Amino acid sequence: MRHTPRLILVLFALVLAAPAAALADTLEELQADFGRLYRSLQNSRGMGTEDRPAVEAFRDRAEAFAEENPDEAGAVAMALQLALWLKDDESAAGHYQRLAQLRPDDPRLALSWLAYRQADADEAETFAAYRDLYERFPEDETVVVAYARQLKQRALYADVSEVLAAFEPDPAENPEATFLLADAQFALHRFDEALATIESIDTGAITDFKLRSEVLREVPYCQTYVDAWAKEQELRAAETEADDLPRAAIETAKGRIVVELFENEAPNTVANFISLAEADFWNETKFHRYEPDFMIQGGDPLSREGTESGTPGTGDPGYYIPDEHTAENHRLHFSDSLAMAKRTAPNSGGCQFYLNHRPTPWLNGKHTVFGRILEGIDVARSLRKDDEIVSVSILRKRDHAYEPETLPKEGTASGDAS
Repeated sequence: MRHTPRLILVLFALVLAAPAAALADTLEELQADFGRLYRSLQNSRGMGTEDRPAVEAFRDRAEAFAEENPDEAGAVAMALQLALWLKDDESAAGHYQRLAQLRPDDPRLALSWLAYRQADADEAETFAAYRDLYERFPEDETVVVAYARQLKQRALYADVSEVLAAFEPDPAENPEATFLLADAQFALHRFDEALATIESIDTGAITDFKLRSEVLREVPYCQTYVDAWAKEQELRAAETEADDLPRAAIETAKGRIVVELFENEAPNTVANFISLAEADFWNETKFHRYEPDFMIQGGDPLSREGTESGTPGTGDPGYYIPDEHTAENHRLHFSDSLAMAKRTAPNSGGCQFYLNHRPTPWLNGKHTVFGRILEGIDVARSLRKDDEIVSVSILRKRDHAYEPETLPKEGTASGDAS
């Protein structure tokens, strides 16, 4: 059925499996009629305007039965499902609460309800509900996986690793939990562990197409980053010993982020960043784009409060700068990378930048990585759309002028890291 949340399937199973007891004839009649209604809507791929009177009539019938028989979970499940089809969220919430009281040990209900409500619910409240459910059912695989995915969406990769390590998933029995553990290890730069974990999964035995696709996509990423991380660590060790790369502080609404700038590999991009920072270009702008389990992007002057024209994400400093990701020694994207946003067109970056939450191999060689987070990675991962960039200040730089090479602006730049 079109736009059918998982809750429908859970409720349908409850309806048909409801104990008949002394109410057998009446309940059986309701169950049979509900089954016919469900199949009719399923065949028509959703509820149309012409179906609404029939659904409303059956909803009234189911609710009357549920009111007369408050302990009959099957009837309450019917009333809840009908309220969902009719998009009567207030009525649905009451039925769900009743059903949860009748089935307190069935976490499927809570998970399905959370999935249904998540698009409209407050992020913090939704996350708290998943956490509470996990604390109640820490051994239930479905709950553990759902909670781990919520943590992953919020870039809380250390928590994902801790939760799944405690669960100790079996790759054969729990491939999704095993994949999420490997993914968290990958995001935490534990690439050897990630590779071993993901290679323990038999992809041929996975029946879920989406999960199988996720696993198959991640395997080569893990393989590539084992060697890439070894080279990156050598570079970082040499940079630490030299201790002369420029540094900047990005003061945000959520706290301070200190970044080190890769002048050796991206000298012009770094010169541009320093030049704009020293001109207070980014003060009181906002992060205009947030992608869960990916990155946070800002630096657009059109995001500043009071700007009268232009859409955040399309702004620039009045010029472009040459790409430096085409150089042979370009840096790769890791979980702490600072990089330039740009259009798909070459040499279309200017002032927008993004902070990675995880390694993004699909962006390597497409966007210039020109720095990394030294302090405040948790701050970067906590940022959301419309959080303010209070200021960007340069903490240190090398003893020379920072005057970037620029290119004339042509058309409108859309600074997206995609």
